[in-house]
Amino acid sequence: MKQMLSADLKSRLEDASDSPLRLHDPSRGYAGVSLEGVAEPADAGALSRVLKVLDEQRSPVAILGSESRSWLGNPLKPTRMGISTARLSGIDEFDEADGVIRVGAGTALDKLAERTARSGWWLPIDSPGRGGTVGGALATALCGPRRRGFGPVRDSVLGLDTVLAQGAHVRCGARVVKNVTGYDMAKLYVGSLGTLGVIERAWLRLRAAPESALIFQASIEGAVHAEGLAVARRATTRAIAVVDESLIPFGAPHLGRPPRLGKRHRLIVEFAGDAPAVDQDGNWVADELGAEPAPADAIESLRDLQILEFPIGVRVRFHTRPSQAEQARMLLERGGARCLICPEPSVLTAWFEAGLDEGEDPWWLDQVFAVVDEVRAASSAEAIIEALPDWARGRRDAFGGSPVLGLMRDLKERFDPNGILNPGRFVGRL
Repeated sequence: MKQMLSADLKSRLEDASDSPLRLHDPSRGYAGVSLEGVAEPADAGALSRVLKVLDEQRSPVAILGSESRSWLGNPLKPTRMGISTARLSGIDEFDEADGVIRVGAGTALDKLAERTARSGWWLPIDSPGRGGTVGGALATALCGPRRRGFGPVRDSVLGLDTVLAQGAHVRCGARVVKNVTGYDMAKLYVGSLGTLGVIERAWLRLRAAPESALIFQASIEGAVHAEGLAVARRATTRAIAVVDESLIPFGAPHLGRPPRLGKRHRLIVEFAGDAPAVDQDGNWVADELGAEPAPADAIESLRDLQILEFPIGVRVRFHTRPSQAEQARMLLERGGARCLICPEPSVLTAWFEAGLDEGEDPWWLDQVFAVVDEVRAASSAEAIIEALPDWARGRRDAFGGSPVLGLMRDLKERFDPNGILNPGRFVGRL
């Protein structure tokens, strides 16, 4: 087997992690690079030792969880090694009275949600798609349709144990919110794509399971965002989305039923809470919009839809103010996009699809970027490119720059002075 890693580096990494490296020959593709080996530390001490070795060698490293969210961010800069959090998993402590839990970063989200549900608690992390780990969900900070009820991912984080690039252990926050003073540093790591430190363990705040939950769907048209916003602001709304009907057969076929005549958009809402309040909101949406019960897995279907990729296509997520979301939708649809809208908060995911005969570097890609820039400027929107054809990845910063890029660059230099952690993935290709 052809060895690209030096024998000395391989030996040092295996000693540090207390386990053999997982070698790849030929190398395996990940986020635009070819990884030759992956270390799998079993605990925080081993993770620290591995990072020290890599930092001393100035060797860039990819931080891996389940790899279910590897599409987010910019391609990695040249990187040969990976660190997997797979063995940093499990529940350390679960206070079933207070709804607080401490878990390893490599813990599978679905298994954790099943465990907390048996005790009457909801895991309020609604990451798009299926699968994923706690560490990956926190590092990406992606939200699904239940963002309306659960809030952003960072709101679920009480504290984090992280390991910095040079091996230092850092603990931020704890199981009780009130014992945190000054800056809430744990929030700094949430959404940083593993570029500031490796999340090792997390304290999470759970949500009590609701007494009742109902899901409805309705076909709507006209002022789509206004209709959705009216539903979003009902007292028991936990999940809300408006989706272009033409996307449903591709990404959420379980939603079923054809659109009503003349209607292009479908609204899907989940009400959850006390039974009388849920029934009241359900009756209201049925009377106002002619809504009908939706399939029990409708919210999961929406989460699947959020990560839909067309073979030759572009997916972009926009964050804007509620007052400008309708304008953003109209500009996107005029530019050929199909949208999924979460009215509160105002998040629009847009898909642009090319014909299958366009070939590489087709004329339409520049047109797509022109529409993206128009929406960004006209609606004061933040735009994040989530999916591109393979040949087009890396042509533009996926995050489109940031007004605080200078601050982010300073943080990167402070937390990871040699730039080894997921290099290139974040804003400004940090």
